[in-house]
Amino acid sequence: MPRGAKGKLKVAKESAAEQTPDPKSYLDSIVSTLTVPIPLVIALGWAAYSLATKPGPQEVPEVSIAGTKIPFPLAAVMVMVLNGFLLIHVGRMTWRLRKLLGEKETEKKTARVLLEHAGMLNPFAGYEQWPGLIAWVVNVTPKIAVGFLIGFYAMFVLSIGDSGAQFWGTWFLLVALVATLIHTVGVATSMLGIMWLAFDLRGFLFCIPYLLGLLAGVCVGFVVQGALST
Repeated sequence: MPRGAKGKLKVAKESAAEQTPDPKSYLDSIVSTLTVPIPLVIALGWAAYSLATKPGPQEVPEVSIAGTKIPFPLAAVMVMVLNGFLLIHVGRMTWRLRKLLGEKETEKKTARVLLEHAGMLNPFAGYEQWPGLIAWVVNVTPKIAVGFLIGFYAMFVLSIGDSGAQFWGTWFLLVALVATLIHTVGVATSMLGIMWLAFDLRGFLFCIPYLLGLLAGVCVGFVVQGALST
């Protein structure tokens, strides 16, 4: 075999080795991505509150983002779309982890990574070797937190962008509808993906704290969204 061909073959083998699925990188991506929408949703909620409590003429309300004024309905739609894509990414990484957990060659490594990952928002954290109550609190906290975040995203951002129709006409309803669809797909894929992976990992009881977090997040999001619309 020519020397150049051997070099190319070696590079190809090294590239294949580097492309080996790494469950830790997938879980790192999930944990870090879950926190990205938090400041976006808080800023959008504060802007909605400020506009709702500010008397003025019936004109398109504006919010300032990085010094640039943007119509509030458009800003809301932009946040919905970005939030949707971020949550779709979470669902995609969860699906990859579930696939690795279902393969014999990677099952043990993937399960160990999921149970032992130190991320604060790791919804798959296992049981620590600590006294009973402390271990229980340590392990349910990230599951409840992740469920709360996704539930809050679902209720709080779902329909906040459709107010632009009164200013720009019915065409904006189509824009808001597309944004809502993307956001709904993102919430559904991340919500169900995490629950199914947790179920595959340790069974239904392992999912209960996460489901309680989802319920709490939806309730809080519903109350907040109702307060902003009054």
